[in-house]
Amino acid sequence: DIRSWIWMPAKMEIYASSDGINYNLIATISNTTEVNNYDIVTKQFIAGFSDLQTQYIKIKAINFGTVPAWHEGAGGKTWIFCDEVMVE
Repeated sequence: DIRSWIWMPAKMEIYASSDGINYNLIATISNTTEVNNYDIVTKQFIAGFSDLQTQYIKIKAINFGTVPAWHEGAGGKTWIFCDEVMVE
């Protein structure tokens, strides 16, 4: 809901580690939602892996950045809200 300064992340990065210290990037998922969409939107960022065995995962949501000039909150920081993370 960009009226509340909540934008989708620009992209999501997924990392995996066997020791919890050294992580490797295993997936990047770009956002395809229009940046000027005033609808309330939910989106699933989905990545599939075959035969991935790992002990730890790290999910990084890359923030959209600052509110664009055409928005009433221009120059402010955008928010990201996350409801669920599923690992199967």
